[in-house]
Amino acid sequence: MTYHFDDLATLNLDGHVQRWSPDGVRTAQGDVNDWLAAAQMFAARTIEAAPELDGPQWLAVSDAWLQLLAAAESSGGKKGLEWQHRDHNLTSVLLQKVGPRAGVPLRDPARLLDSVLDLMPMDDPATARELGPRWRELSREQIIELRMIKMLVAPTRPVRPLLNGLPRARELDAWLEVCPLLP
Repeated sequence: MTYHFDDLATLNLDGHVQRWSPDGVRTAQGDVNDWLAAAQMFAARTIEAAPELDGPQWLAVSDAWLQLLAAAESSGGKKGLEWQHRDHNLTSVLLQKVGPRAGVPLRDPARLLDSVLDLMPMDDPATARELGPRWRELSREQIIELRMIKMLVAPTRPVRPLLNGLPRARELDAWLEVCPLLP
């Protein structure tokens, strides 16, 4: 383990940004719990400071956040959608708290929408609509896919009005309609 995971709870947002900047994160080595704690504390500090941040600060925060997630994912820690889900949740909270801002990844509703839809485990909501009501008859893998759909769209629900006018908003709506039928 490296110093990167020391004193995470005492770091302010600037400290997290510096620690997880492209230069800082390069040598970070920790286990999955270290990475989870780092992401949790960084997200908490970001939400806390969000109303006071200016343009350049937002860009630095977004860059450091994405660096942290990329390093965590490549560290061999949690697999699957753990890091994307954390990104989706933070983006959703920030969009609710301070709204969208052009050019800032953590405040970009289109980035959230595209990421969620690109991760869908099925190509068509009609397939999920057909399988959902009879989920008890399905294989474990199929049930996991159906549950994944619900998990993926959850962060989009509270910010759905911000997605109006985006090219893929109707695609999301089709998935949202299916969710009540899923396990």
